[in-house]
Parts: sequence; structure tokens; C-alpha cells
Amino acid sequence: MTYNQEYLISIIQDRIEESINLEFKGAGALERQDNKVKEISKDISAFANSAGGIIIYGLKEDNINKHLASSIEPIERKLISKEWLEQIIQSNIQPRIEDIQIYPIEIDGDVEKVVYLINVGKSSTAHQANDHKYYRRYNFISVPMNDYEVRDVFNRPKHPKLLIEFEIWYNEFNGTREYRLLTFAKNAGVVLCNYINCYIMFQTKRLKSEHIPSSTQMSEFFGDNTVRDIVDVKMTMPGQPPIYKYGPSRFDPLLPRLRTKLDTKEIILNHYYRDENSQIEWTVYGDNAEPTSGIIGFRDIPTIWK
Repeated sequence: MTYNQEYLISIIQDRIEESINLEFKGAGALERQDNKVKEISKDISAFANSAGGIIIYGLKEDNINKHLASSIEPIERKLISKEWLEQIIQSNIQPRIEDIQIYPIEIDGDVEKVVYLINVGKSSTAHQANDHKYYRRYNFISVPMNDYEVRDVFNRPKHPKLLIEFEIWYNEFNGTREYRLLTFAKNAGVVLCNYINCYIMFQTKRLKSEHIPSSTQMSEFFGDNTVRDIVDVKMTMPGQPPIYKYGPSRFDPLLPRLRTKLDTKEIILNHYYRDENSQIEWTVYGDNAEPTSGIIGFRDIPTIWK
């Protein structure tokens, strides 16, 4: 799924209704006021405590047909930044929500006019809003949870909960800068994960020309957590590197709250990779857990000199 202005327009034109997994909020819901911050923590924690879902700030509800979006109502990016919104969410909900992505969607090509789409994953624990209450989604609203419901959420952890993170490492060779995309899996749950399989996909034109695998518009790459241990080292002639003997491939288990670099084919990007709204779509599978998917813009990936 690509989150852009066309996606927002399709919600309005197709008369997509709010549900347990989808909610619309007008621009006025994001303000630097205590009562609005309280509502943000309440709504976001309710999604995490339930089945997860999407909340969109900047879609105005229809005055007559409730639970339908009537128009796009952009938010001033200078007043409400993505960083501010993320800080408000994470500092007013306990414990922190690990599986959450914030997508600023630019409206009419204006970088200062945005709609914020927040994708919240189903959590493996219960999260408390800043009023010290626990909430869940019920039909179209967020409601306080009963004691037994809170206990049920705390008893959820049976499978690992995986997220995918990216880094772009760059350096220079003979005056030419090279960008390499690295993929990491993070275990945000409390259960060890043995097997990890990940698929990532983005526009082929983001690749450096000599690394383009095909003529298709989209390129897909696979990564997993396999490693090969060195079982023997044979010394060679003086001044020459040793010869390493490797054992068979095995999966390297990922402990809770840690992350590991996935074994993927080397991905070299061109220097236009951050253009426009270029983004990566990913899906990760781990043990018997439900697959998790997400989208991240190239602009939001940290760039590190290596």
C-alpha cells in the first residue's frame, strides 16, 4: 500500500467508513493543548491494545454521514511536526509502543501542508494512556478496558513480534560516493525468534544502474537470519590473507528487544534514491507469528558514513 494524496482521495470518493481498524480526525485534533494530547494518547493506545490499525489526522469527518471522510484538511507542518507528534505519543503512553509508523503525506506538492497517517500495530502488551487508563477500540470509538480485558492483553505474547529497520551506509571510492542499503530485523516482542524471512520492494530506478537485476519497474529483495560459522583457518603464503573454511548455514536466533542484520543481496542505490516520495515496502515472517508489513520513505532512513 502506498500512502499518498491519491490514497486519501480514494478514501473520500469510495466512501470508506471508519471501523475498529480505521479512524479519521480533522486537523484540529492535533494541537499543542493538554486536552488534545490526552486524546492522542487515548486513541493511539486503544489501537495498540486492540487489533492495531490506522488513524489519519487531517481528514475531516462528514457533518451528516458520520464516520465518513468529507474532505482533506491539511495540517501546518511548521506547527505540528512529525517529530513533535512522535514525541507526544511515546512520552504519554506507557510502555512505549514499538510497532508504530508515522507517514507525513504532502498535499498538492506543498511540503508545509501535510496529513499524518499513523499505522499502529497490534501490541504484545497493554499500553496505558496519560490519564492512567487502558483503552481499546469498540466499533468507531475508544473505550476504557475492563480488568479482564487488560489481563487478556498481558497474556498475548506467544509469538515473536518482528519489525524491519533500515540504514543507508555511504562512503567514497575514487571520488564517487556509494550508497548501500542495509536491512535489520528487530524483535519488539518478548518471545525469542528462530527463523526470519523478509521481503523488501521498491522502485527499480532507485538502484545504481549496474546493480539493476531486471527491466521491471519494481525490484524485490529477500533477506533472512542465516549465518555460516568459521570452522577452520588455513594460513597461506606470507603477506597473503588466510583461507577460511565455513560450516553449513544455520539460523541465528533473535532475542527479545534486540535486532540483527539480515543476510540480503548487496543493494547499491543511486544518488537519486531520496527523490520525491520514494519508499520501501516490506513484509517480514518469523516462526509461527502472523506476517508484519510496513512502508518507510527513503527520506526517513538514517544515513551513516561508513
